[in-house]
Amino acid sequence: MTIMAPRNGAQLRQMLYSAFMYDAGPVAFRFPRGDTEEFQKTPLELIPRGKAEILHSPKQATTLILALGPCVQFAVNAAEKLGAEGKPCTVVDARFVKPLDEKLICELALCHDKIVTVEDHVKIGGLGSAVLELLAENSLLGGKEFIRLGISDEFVPHGSQPELYNRCGFDAEGIYNAIAN
Repeated sequence: MTIMAPRNGAQLRQMLYSAFMYDAGPVAFRFPRGDTEEFQKTPLELIPRGKAEILHSPKQATTLILALGPCVQFAVNAAEKLGAEGKPCTVVDARFVKPLDEKLICELALCHDKIVTVEDHVKIGGLGSAVLELLAENSLLGGKEFIRLGISDEFVPHGSQPELYNRCGFDAEGIYNAIAN
């Protein structure tokens, strides 16, 4: 099974198209609520199955942020603020939870001291768990700091999306604080 998590309406359209074009098994989507105005305007483009996208890759970055879905933009915003403070971060839109872009993640893990995963999802069994398992299986964790940001295994009360993102600590401010401190 393929599990995809688009970051916005434009990418949702491309992922839906890609899912129809893939010839292997079922596909599950975790797509964001909210504005999808760009959905209809976006040209159809095939997204390679299981391929992440590097969005920000400054030289001498020591922190790798792997984000998913709407958390990608939060990660970009946090990285911009951290970069302005002399703490450059590489930001990757994982796009897929299953299959992971194992090759890219392992390559990037080799050249970063801190690895942060960010998802608007329960941490247990999510992107962070999958990346942690991948790195452990390939003996790439030694001495690296690993931070998983997402929803803890607890009841989360109702609220607006921005309130809940802030409460759970994976909005831009939460990502910044997890990395800067």
